[in-house]
Amino acid sequence: MVRQTLWQGALVLVTAGVINRLLGFIYRILVVRVVGPEGVGLYEMVFPLYSLVLVITTAGIPVAVAKIVAEQEALGQWCQVRRVFRVSFTVLILAGLTTTVLLLSSVDYIPVQVFPDSRALWPFFTTVPAIIVVAAGSALRGYFQGLHQMTPTAASQVCEQLVRITLGLYMAHRMLHRGPEYVAMGLALGMVAGEVVGFFILIIYYFKTGRTPSVTAAMTDKRSPPLQLFKEIWRLAFPVTIARIVTTSLLSIQALMIPQRLQISGVSVREATVIYGQYTGVAIALVNLPTVISVSLAISLVPAMAEAIARNDLNSVQRRCQAAVRLTIISGLPWATVYFLMFREISDLVFGLPEAGLPLQVLSIGCIFYYLQQTTGGILQGLGRVNLALRNVVLGAFVNLALVYWLTALPLYGILGTAAANSAGWLVVALLNTICVSRLTGLKFDGRKWLIAPLVASSGMGIAIILLWVRIWLVTGHRLVATLLALLIGLVCYLVLLGAAGAITKSDLQHVPLLRCCFR
Repeated sequence: MVRQTLWQGALVLVTAGVINRLLGFIYRILVVRVVGPEGVGLYEMVFPLYSLVLVITTAGIPVAVAKIVAEQEALGQWCQVRRVFRVSFTVLILAGLTTTVLLLSSVDYIPVQVFPDSRALWPFFTTVPAIIVVAAGSALRGYFQGLHQMTPTAASQVCEQLVRITLGLYMAHRMLHRGPEYVAMGLALGMVAGEVVGFFILIIYYFKTGRTPSVTAAMTDKRSPPLQLFKEIWRLAFPVTIARIVTTSLLSIQALMIPQRLQISGVSVREATVIYGQYTGVAIALVNLPTVISVSLAISLVPAMAEAIARNDLNSVQRRCQAAVRLTIISGLPWATVYFLMFREISDLVFGLPEAGLPLQVLSIGCIFYYLQQTTGGILQGLGRVNLALRNVVLGAFVNLALVYWLTALPLYGILGTAAANSAGWLVVALLNTICVSRLTGLKFDGRKWLIAPLVASSGMGIAIILLWVRIWLVTGHRLVATLLALLIGLVCYLVLLGAAGAITKSDLQHVPLLRCCFR
């Protein structure tokens, strides 16, 4: 398989991410219509525990594998590459098997201790067999990522989503007459089947294109014993695991804290539930849409940074850091501008809930830091400084929870205080990550290209959107048409202004395969 550059790999992952998010959005609509709220509720109860189990089982090992494989590949140590993969694959298989046995043996305790509705036990134990498959697949994804091959991961994710949707809906429909717990089991079966198909896609890529050169071609490679390799993998994986546990726990604590603090601010229990649902289901969901870019960059940056460090190529490290941070800002500011100016229109257009727009407007002020947090976190992981990334995430979580506890209970703020607290937490983590990256790599901040030009361009886009939206609405009388046309023309204005300010160059466009032929 052809080795992909940082930008090619990121573009592949972005494309797959967009497809998956579109399919997931359609899936959510169909599930609600076919299954109904009770079945969906039982199915959704499974995932906080299931996600935490997966985080603990995989233990951040895929990130460590990607970094070590990238380093050894850059040095031509192909035996080490193969041995790192074999050790990680074995460890994750054993971890998945152990976790599965422990969960199945705890069947008498989980319903009472974890699930508010014991019927969720049915779909949960349906998902348990997927743990081994996900663990093994994560080793393969880390391996391909370290070899700068993002296509296997992207292909497996898309195939996995397609199977999950089709089989899950089919099984849920077949079980409608048996009750909501069986319907939730049908959805869980679709998820398990999707994971299995995604794993086999990765296996096919491995045997066809992903294997490293033969041992006879690398007789001079060093050969570290498996225990030493495992210690190196675990040294990098442990902080990543803790950071993910902190992030998952933060969401769980917020799910309990926010409704309680909203009630203290003066709303009823039912109102607090509705407000929290609008906040997480609409405002947070919209803020997460652009993360398809920042998350893809973070994944691609791990091997890119590790490779450059292994070659002692500081210029490449600085250049990739600068480009990644600049692209994150350039791609994130338009979303922040649109969310700030058209918060009600966007909430109404996508979810039919314009009243959920106010917290979205507050989140828009800090969402650019959310995207920067992910990109700079990927850089720190690629540099091998996962301990710094962990420290910054923990500090941001403390700031977030403290402000959520204080601001949400104030009658003047309520859920807007929650949004402000999240923005503050993102700001803290992004700033700390950026400072660490700057100290480690000598990253220099280009104020004109990174900040002034994007801010001017986004301001021009905002003015164009507001003026056009009013004019088109008066002419057509349709808010939907006015919103879509204003956003489209505003985006064109943003790109034109960026080009005029020199924030987007010819070399940037050459990274896009569809545009590369125009510059030959």
